[in-house]
Amino acid sequence: ALKAEGLWHLAHGRAEEAVTTLERAWQSARKNVVIMTHTVATLPLLVNALRVHAATTEANDRRKGRQIRRRALRLAKRTAWFMRFFPTERAFALRELSLLLDATGRTKRALRAADKSCAVAERQRARYERARSLLVRGELAHKLGLPEGKQQINDAKAALESIEAPIKNAVEGNEYRISNIEQGMME
Repeated sequence: ALKAEGLWHLAHGRAEEAVTTLERAWQSARKNVVIMTHTVATLPLLVNALRVHAATTEANDRRKGRQIRRRALRLAKRTAWFMRFFPTERAFALRELSLLLDATGRTKRALRAADKSCAVAERQRARYERARSLLVRGELAHKLGLPEGKQQINDAKAALESIEAPIKNAVEGNEYRISNIEQGMME
């Protein structure tokens, strides 16, 4: 429940609340020694929330933003290592590590982490994770002036669109049906 609440806060742009909630979720799992696939998935989400929180905080308070980012980077490194034992979240953890390395000015190291993330996702045949990691990898390659960057960005965006389009269509279709049902109830 706490993991879902943390995701909800992230989706609504409340990174600080997401950090607090996801920290509670992870501490609860650790305290009760419930270390399994569903609970460890909280760690990469916590890293993500810390990264977003650092970016939003840095606009108002640079020192505090950098402090949060350093904490996020330390946790990202540990999480990437720990996810070796829980491979379903490894590509996500490596992608977050890559984004944090780039945010701290270590773009070449970030590119290597993004490469690892793409390789892990490819081995797992995780199309969505691979597309998201390829997008990050392409953006980093483009930032470094590598020729394959633009093509990787385009490939990743096309892959994400092919995965997300059926979901968007299904949601829009349900919204249309729900609005029709509501209209029928009001008549």
